[in-house]
Amino acid sequence: MAIEGMLELLAGCAMREGATESQIASLERWAAAELPSPYLHLLRETNGLEGFVMDNSYLILWPAEDVPKINEGYLVNEFAPGLILIGSNGSDTAYGFDPRRRSGEIMEVPFIGMSLDEVRVAGEDLEDFLRRIGSEQE
Repeated sequence: MAIEGMLELLAGCAMREGATESQIASLERWAAAELPSPYLHLLRETNGLEGFVMDNSYLILWPAEDVPKINEGYLVNEFAPGLILIGSNGSDTAYGFDPRRRSGEIMEVPFIGMSLDEVRVAGEDLEDFLRRIGSEQE
């Protein structure tokens, strides 16, 4: 999906100024894994966002510089090693990537009871993820 299409799905979100190349490089060094290119393209447009996707589901994507400290704060490497969380639904569900799986899949995991056994595919890629949560009825 082109970045314009993703931004259209995210029109209901408050967006920050795009991440710098230095912020993105720092995130990639910390992750020690290849991050999906659509996510990196989105970071260049908005370094974090918060709001409703297509007026249905709430989404928070954390700024690149906050991703490492938030992952460390939630003890992701202890409870779901290898997972890289990038945001949440503002409630009890976190979203992220598992670099060991097919590239680009968006995963979801509960904050409480976080474990690799609880990780589920939330979207085949960033576009699929945004469309899925955007079409969910609360």
